[in-house]
Amino acid sequence: TTAMVPGRRSPVLISKEQVEQMKNGAVIIDLAAAQGGNCELSKMNKTEIVNGVKIIGSTISPESVSTNASDLYAKNMYNFIVHLTEDAKFKWDLDEEITDATLIVKDGEIRQNGKTK
Repeated sequence: TTAMVPGRRSPVLISKEQVEQMKNGAVIIDLAAAQGGNCELSKMNKTEIVNGVKIIGSTISPESVSTNASDLYAKNMYNFIVHLTEDAKFKWDLDEEITDATLIVKDGEIRQNGKTK
């Protein structure tokens, strides 16, 4: 799994209860483990077996996985840029959560976590 929000804990997509309902031998590879994990039971850089389900808390980057992961990353970047633009121009709406959290430099000033340093 992977669903990450920049600068925040990753949303939990797979609960402990869901893991308990999975078949013996199932495998979860959690690419969001560094930010808390999309699986409630993930632990960063650890592989654990819970009720016969292998949970891999990975911190590998998308480019080292597969072509499909690279395609998904490209699609995410495309959608991010579409989100930041309107009529082929960037719009810097700092009241909007995604823009505020990801904008690093604005008007020559370095920002940290949505705030000007």
